[in-house]
Amino acid sequence: MMKRDAETGTASDRVTDSKVRKFYEQHVLENPESPAILGVANRLAADLRDREEWKTFRKLVPLDSSMSILELGCGGGRWCEHFAPVVEKATGIDFSVNAIAHARRRAVGRIGNISYQHASIEEFQPLEKYDLIYFSAVTPYLENQALGKCIAKFAAALKENGVMVVRDSVTNLAHELEHEDGYTACYRTIDEYRSCFSHAGLFLARSEKAFPRLCLSPLLSNRAILRFYEALPLPARASLLAVLSRLMALDCNGTHWPGETYSYDHLFLVFTRTS
Repeated sequence: MMKRDAETGTASDRVTDSKVRKFYEQHVLENPESPAILGVANRLAADLRDREEWKTFRKLVPLDSSMSILELGCGGGRWCEHFAPVVEKATGIDFSVNAIAHARRRAVGRIGNISYQHASIEEFQPLEKYDLIYFSAVTPYLENQALGKCIAKFAAALKENGVMVVRDSVTNLAHELEHEDGYTACYRTIDEYRSCFSHAGLFLARSEKAFPRLCLSPLLSNRAILRFYEALPLPARASLLAVLSRLMALDCNGTHWPGETYSYDHLFLVFTRTS
């Protein structure tokens, strides 16, 4: 069931994290190879989406070895693991006990410049300033007032020339959605994001679709292909993903909610202190 404010059409202040937390705790346990990556059916689809998102991110956001990064909603650690080889240090926080445990297991003895903390975005209090603060698919789980407070808090922890990035679904019409999977989310328009961040002195500098629609559904769900992919060594997997990337159509039309007028795209929004 979808809800929206009858007068303003904006997302209402009724989202709580209890259902969301329960959903992600279970999702991490059920999807150990792709924890907290929603909307994918298997390891191949998850790896392909991960590849495309990282490629887009690198194009939008310059990274260097002097940078300190804070990821809000780090899930199983996939983004921190991308950041680690190219920045000085990365910190990931998440409210899921299972996600943080999974991320720490992956990093131990292998990656030394990542630290993980179990905390919600609202609970966490930054003790230093960062070059990049990354809202990693968490903003829909914050009601409007809480989101505004979090943006202000983390803007104060951003270095003068720092960058704040949002990766989330951006809709054509704000609405609140109770997903069949058991969690509730607020979906916002790009103008709403502009407004929220401008109150903290941050302005939208760049935006881009995070990844092409994964339109190779028959291929990505073929059991023989999945078994073949799982048996490949990592370099061969990377080569296959590159081929699949070229096959995907760059579909710039948003996805539509079934039976509704809502449409959305999964975007990267890059905010800086200069407009």
